[in-house]
Amino acid sequence: MFLMNFKSSLVKNKSTCLLRRSIVSSSCCRSAKISSENTENTNAERKDVETYRPLSEDEIQKIINLDNIHIVTKFQQKLPQRPPLIKNFFIGKIDVEHLTYPQVMEVKDFNAMTEKLQPIDSYFADSARTPVDLRFRDVSNQMLGDFRNLNLFAASVHQRFGGLGYFKSEMNWASECEANDIKSFFVLAGHRLAVEAISDHGNLSHHNQYLMDMAKGEIIGATCLHDPLNKTEPQPVKVEQTPDGDYVLNGSKSFVPISQHVNLLIVVAEKSDELKREFEVDEEDDDEYFDAYLTIVLDPKSSGITIVDQCEKMIGCNDVPFATVNFSNVHVSKSQILSEGLDDRKISQKLVTSSRLQSATLNLIQAKNMLKQLINFSISAEINSQKLRDLLHVRYCLAKLACDVYGLESMIYLNAGIIDQYDNPKVDLECAVTKAYSQDILWNLTRFAMDLIDTPVTIEGHPIDLDIRNAIQLQYHETSSSLKSYAGRVGLQHAMDHFGKNAHSYKDSIWVKFGLNNMITIEDVKEKHFLGDYLHPSLMEAATELESSIQRVQFSSEMLLNRYGDSINERIVEIHDLGEALMQCYAMFTSLARSSRAYCIGLRHSKYETVAAGCLVQAYSRNILKMALEIKHNRNGYGDLYKTVTENALRRHRNQSIVIPSVLQSGVVQKVVV
Repeated sequence: MFLMNFKSSLVKNKSTCLLRRSIVSSSCCRSAKISSENTENTNAERKDVETYRPLSEDEIQKIINLDNIHIVTKFQQKLPQRPPLIKNFFIGKIDVEHLTYPQVMEVKDFNAMTEKLQPIDSYFADSARTPVDLRFRDVSNQMLGDFRNLNLFAASVHQRFGGLGYFKSEMNWASECEANDIKSFFVLAGHRLAVEAISDHGNLSHHNQYLMDMAKGEIIGATCLHDPLNKTEPQPVKVEQTPDGDYVLNGSKSFVPISQHVNLLIVVAEKSDELKREFEVDEEDDDEYFDAYLTIVLDPKSSGITIVDQCEKMIGCNDVPFATVNFSNVHVSKSQILSEGLDDRKISQKLVTSSRLQSATLNLIQAKNMLKQLINFSISAEINSQKLRDLLHVRYCLAKLACDVYGLESMIYLNAGIIDQYDNPKVDLECAVTKAYSQDILWNLTRFAMDLIDTPVTIEGHPIDLDIRNAIQLQYHETSSSLKSYAGRVGLQHAMDHFGKNAHSYKDSIWVKFGLNNMITIEDVKEKHFLGDYLHPSLMEAATELESSIQRVQFSSEMLLNRYGDSINERIVEIHDLGEALMQCYAMFTSLARSSRAYCIGLRHSKYETVAAGCLVQAYSRNILKMALEIKHNRNGYGDLYKTVTENALRRHRNQSIVIPSVLQSGVVQKVVV
């Protein structure tokens, strides 16, 4: 019964409330404002005991003050920029503002959006039921006309250019309908990334030249982000300056969802050394990775551009028009470059962040569809005259997967809410771990399907065979492992910078406290943020576990920095584990925030949401504790014996090396020699 109700809640539970804060959160923020920047002694006694007890109906009515509730609409200015959220977990700071789960849609907007999406949802539901062998590999003229009639090309274009002007939250919601057909999703996602690049970073001439036609679907865009991975000697796209002041583009981009109807390309290209000096940026800027790139607008029919289909070589998503785009001495004028100004130099980073959020949304819908099929199979199938649904192991796995899907959805819409509500949001790390989390869920669903259904699932034509192939293909280019390693490295760098600039803060670090006070153990950390004050009282214990997990991530990062210093980059396993712990902390954080808000405003399935959030916290807090203890005792599972085995296995290949191509991945361009 829990699974059936929970499955329904995943689809129907969209928030329709005006409140941005929960009732309990509003009360506690006014009576006892606890800031993560003003840290208190971990042994300090609590002075706000009243905030722990549940509130009566009369007290709730006294607390509500509509003057303190802020709703961001399309016609209001965004709130001031907030500090990074999960990056600060590495230094023990928690932005409790986000525990209220920001919302940007009013009731009337929600109802209007629901009506707009009904025909779109019906259209893509019918498309998903179309047999695969009857689909065109490319986008047909009929599909193109349907997209125009449904205003799908206009969704992300600003209203003054004839578009619908959707917020990021609205855009993700609309994309959920389209994700039932992977081909349509990729084509529309590439177009919307192109719209975002031109809208946010193009000049007035770019706006007038492209946006109105892009809203009508007369100009269809695609985005070239990924460097090729299938060559031993890769040719990443680079842009060089010619003596006459213009530019020349050379190289290749792969996995570009490009149809025959595309007539505009957004290309992210690496700068030559001369251009890096010309577009030099402020030395005090924290994010320097993407300053090595320029973003260029091109016509795919320009001289020197060739497009090679790569669909037949893929294991899944074979109806998606993926292609490799080759550039050979392509002439680029200065007016075609979007990222010339200092304010526009982060466009490539923003495009990658948006692309990751799109991928997570697609993975979410694929995960929901696979989970639904597995639930239906478990209800109808039998083994040894016993229904699968009655087996404890099957029920446990399905419940865990359902909770994971809830956590993923919470992460996606918190990211979108932060982007919509705050000025210049820093959510690149949040979107990276969200995509990694979505890929992990698809892997887990694939393994469970093969374990549950067994051999028939590997036979072509099985109802879930195509979903498994697509789930594997959707792991392309940015794997979950690489994204976790990126998150771990960025977090460690942030911790190192923090303690380097604030030497006095190191005396207050968790590592020092653990080293000097034997009474404090990693298994029994003390609260200092009291996150339960910002959540519903029923989630008090889970909030304590969340804070303990974040402190253990901080402890682990500080321990590694003190133990290895500058050689920390060589500790690949520990860095990956830190990234995974950060991902799990973010899943717990968003799930608790969302379920607390749902319970406080009385959403229909709020009871099941709190159960799902509690299950996530219970599972992930144990994983993080285990990781922290392994780092504390220097037990990472890869000791001297493993090194000996590896050395012997690789000895005969010592003089041979394979160069892994540089990729625009995780904000870092790197060549790794194995």
